Amino acid sequence: MFFSRELLKRFNISISYLAKNNNDRLEARGVFATDRQTLKEKAFPSLNYGRFQNSTYQQLMRYLFSKGKEAAKFASLTDFMSEYITPEGLQLFSHLTGFIPHYARRYDAQTIRDFAIAEANFKFNYSRPDSGLSSITHALKLSATAKGAKLYKNEEIKVIAENQENQFELKTTNLTVTANKLVVAVPPNPLKRIKGSVAEKIQTDSIFKSVQFVMAFKGFAVFEKAWWQLNSTGSRYLAGEQEMLSTSDCLGFIFPYK
Repeated sequence: MFFSRELLKRFNISISYLAKNNNDRLEARGVFATDRQTLKEKAFPSLNYGRFQNSTYQQLMRYLFSKGKEAAKFASLTDFMSEYITPEGLQLFSHLTGFIPHYARRYDAQTIRDFAIAEANFKFNYSRPDSGLSSITHALKLSATAKGAKLYKNEEIKVIAENQENQFELKTTNLTVTANKLVVAVPPNPLKRIKGSVAEKIQTDSIFKSVQFVMAFKGFAVFEKAWWQLNSTGSRYLAGEQEMLSTSDCLGFIFPYK
């Protein structure tokens, strides 16, 4: 869940920045390391020879991006990356980013460019509301209702259409609502199940069809003791607010803090 600093400031939500330790932990193929180059050399030994033997991960990716104009010639992102940075280079990329191209669907070769643009200005400065994440949704609710908005729970939208007055008409499980303006914030798959003339226009639009997705989830767990410190040593040890990245299990990124 990400919110802009401007939004938090607007609602006067006090936050505390989490320490971002540069000495993070990485794991791939049972190898633990604290930097990308060490992980590349130990977990992906075939990259120590041939075209990329003296290349850092950053240099390897710059070489891939230099071939961006060729992406349209490939059927999938996997094929494109395998061709230019080898299948092992693709695996290294997957382990270092948590982005697994062959999971759930075959991504378009142009996806790598979109992925890079999306992360280009991301500073990885983590913060947390002092009174908990619920303070954000609570502030949004108060702001909306203060302006006259009404909120309804458990009302599934069945139809989005346009009536004879050129208004938007929404039919839910129990209600019918009309509006002059409409903002649709529904994930692609549920939106495909909605009927009505407006819903159909969205579903057949080329922009909507281009919307892709990445299988992901975020989870929070509370423990009485920091087991990742008590039972771990060396590269496996995680200090507070130190990030661990491993695609060997479903957790992916692990970020413990008190």
